[in-house]
Amino acid sequence: MNFAAIMFGSLKRLRKVEDRMFRVAEQYRSIVQIDQAGFSSRSKQGFRFPIYSLIAGKKKARARAGFIAGVHGLEVIGVQVLLHFMEHALERFKKEIEKGQLSLSFLPLLNPGGLAMRSRSNPAGVDLMRNAGQDAERAPFFFGGHFISPLLPYYRGKSLQPEARTLLRFIHQSFYGHKKGLMPVFDIHSGFGSRDQIWWPYAGKSDAPVDQHLFERLTGELRRAHPEYIYTPQSESYMIHGDLWDRIYDSYQIRNAKNAARLLPLTLEISTWTELRERPRRLLSKKKLFNPPRKKRRDALDKHTELLASVIDWTLTSP
Repeated sequence: MNFAAIMFGSLKRLRKVEDRMFRVAEQYRSIVQIDQAGFSSRSKQGFRFPIYSLIAGKKKARARAGFIAGVHGLEVIGVQVLLHFMEHALERFKKEIEKGQLSLSFLPLLNPGGLAMRSRSNPAGVDLMRNAGQDAERAPFFFGGHFISPLLPYYRGKSLQPEARTLLRFIHQSFYGHKKGLMPVFDIHSGFGSRDQIWWPYAGKSDAPVDQHLFERLTGELRRAHPEYIYTPQSESYMIHGDLWDRIYDSYQIRNAKNAARLLPLTLEISTWTELRERPRRLLSKKKLFNPPRKKRRDALDKHTELLASVIDWTLTSP
């Protein structure tokens, strides 16, 4: 892919996403700050894509939550869900944000280069969700992450990528240093399974996290309101090497051991396999494999928005 094609693709695919981010920031400018959180990895032509974050609320707010999407560039539905939810949440919880009761942190598109270039991986060919460095106790060959070549999917990379460092920095700035509070952070993905799922750590080992009771408490509340989802540790679905959230979660335990605040990373995995039985040809399209059909997209936006709003409700009412 030459530089002109990259530029054309980026303008075509990124413009809508970035324009929407800036429109939201302008509409809610009294409570929202938009910043350039980092850059993507460099493409072969030397181009780097900006990564934006939006922060709503005061740093000392009692309740806080985070939402991330677009780790994999092909999973467009996750970005669309987060943008839809972001507008809904800023309107629905505006009073709580203005009163200093709530802070919301959004990273709508972590892998803009992947989206622009129609690639699951970043511009360097690295699968960001297999890039954190640690080895799983067991993982499927190839799919679980490999070092064979960046030309193949699921390549782990030999160093922490700029997008991954941007995510670590975003989490540190938004959630470190707080002495109390339960802080859920949702990462939105798509493309696995025939039912939507909610996962919590770990992805690389079968050990229960130290906050297992808190993950069960949150997902128990969500299950009552949203029973159509599957709620489980990720390791019960499959294991992978180099999971970013495993690294982030363990690092937070070490660096914030003296504080009562707890970081609770979870993954929303939007299923797309139900269509394969009726339309096997979807397997031939990378985009269709990771995203629901257009006619079902609106229902998905509304469904997942209500789930994520329930997460904020839980955060506001938790001690």
